Amino acid sequence: IPGDTSANLLARLGDIWLYDGYLNTISARPDFVCVEVGTNDCVLYARDAADIKADFDAIVSGIKARGSIPILMTITARNGATTPEFQKIAEVNRYIRQLGHNDSSIIIVDAFGATRDPAVLTGAAITNYLIDSAHLSNLGAYRVGKTLASALVAKVGSGVRGQSEHNFGGDASNFYTNNALIGTAGTAGTGVTGTVPTNLTVNRSGSTLATVSSVEAVANELPWIVLTSSGATAGDIAQALLTSRVLCSASVAAGAAIIGEVEFSASAFTALRRLDLYIECYNGSGSKYIICNKLYGSTESSYSIPDSTVTGILRTPLGATLPPDTVSFNLYCQAVYGTGGGGVVKFRNPTIKAG
Repeated sequence: IPGDTSANLLARLGDIWLYDGYLNTISARPDFVCVEVGTNDCVLYARDAADIKADFDAIVSGIKARGSIPILMTITARNGATTPEFQKIAEVNRYIRQLGHNDSSIIIVDAFGATRDPAVLTGAAITNYLIDSAHLSNLGAYRVGKTLASALVAKVGSGVRGQSEHNFGGDASNFYTNNALIGTAGTAGTGVTGTVPTNLTVNRSGSTLATVSSVEAVANELPWIVLTSSGATAGDIAQALLTSRVLCSASVAAGAAIIGEVEFSASAFTALRRLDLYIECYNGSGSKYIICNKLYGSTESSYSIPDSTVTGILRTPLGATLPPDTVSFNLYCQAVYGTGGGGVVKFRNPTIKAG
């Protein structure tokens, strides 16, 4: 929200649950609520530090009263702050860290430390981490996200994967039946070679991208389908169709809530612009799409996703529903490359089930 302050956030805190029926369901309340606010308070409106601290106290209390764990982000680095403004940001950030020290149930994420240029004494950000004086670029947001992930792992352990009930298959509610990626009777499209597990299809979009499909076994875990690609022109896609078309009548009714998800790992890549997961909803003549929260590289300069290896879960939005005219649906995941792009993208444990 442009110009937002901690006071604004506090005033609508209760509404966050009321606006979203999912959050307002006690049995499905979020485990964590992430709070990132304060830069406008310190600079744009020059609010007193004492008032900002009091807002943080009340925000924490409100989140905990609803049974969720607060994740407090320190105020990110900011370009062009005056010395008094920087001192106020530093004071508020010290208070945020102190809240976590005094209450071990609160998770603190040092977004300021993740974005500040240590060579600049006024709290300015690392080059390319902001798109202006205050707002994070894709790269800056990515680094803060990695810091958030590290804080969660330190607090609750590395077992937080998001797919625990599906990790080893055998879930009867999962409409995708070939989690183990067995067989070799799948379909390899034009420009694709290698092994494609039964009921899967691997395609490529573009005339230059070459993709090799293979299956990688993992001891005591589900295997990966591996797409090794090279030679992309701008916008080329390596795509895995993870389901054969699933009829609504045999799975979930049109109009019902549905969730798709897949675990991914990407490495050794150049110009990897985006990883997608989506459900294609087919009505007999055309398609509509339920799209996940995508993993993006940057379009702001020549670099793409900055780490050599990235891993995680792609999932369609909670509460998404199949359009009422849906006859059948498919689950797709894909890697989108820029010019000269390629790399190794792995997917496993595809899941599609009623939401």
